[in-house]
Amino acid sequence: MTEESQRQTPAHDSDYDGAWKEALRCHFREILGKYFPAAAAAIDWQHPPEWSDKELSQILGQTGQRNRTVDVLVKVRLRTGGEQWILLHLEIQTFYEEDFCRAAGSLQ
Repeated sequence: MTEESQRQTPAHDSDYDGAWKEALRCHFREILGKYFPAAAAAIDWQHPPEWSDKELSQILGQTGQRNRTVDVLVKVRLRTGGEQWILLHLEIQTFYEEDFCRAAGSLQ
């Protein structure tokens, strides 16, 4: 294997997605505030978010598909009193991939 191909080969034995998912849980409010400020402002943060990853896994497991579109499913209480489900997906690049923005579904 050449040095170039080694740099482009993902490390399959590491749980990068799990680490990012945990970071998203721990810093959910801050992440929403930075990247989706209108959504963060609409949430009543006195009610903790309800994470539903197990339910998401069950739904996807029944379809026989791997989860490629949603990483976390969370229910929040809005300041208006209603509930809102939020589906989030992070695409983390752990190795070099030319045209990554197109492969990841970017709108650019």
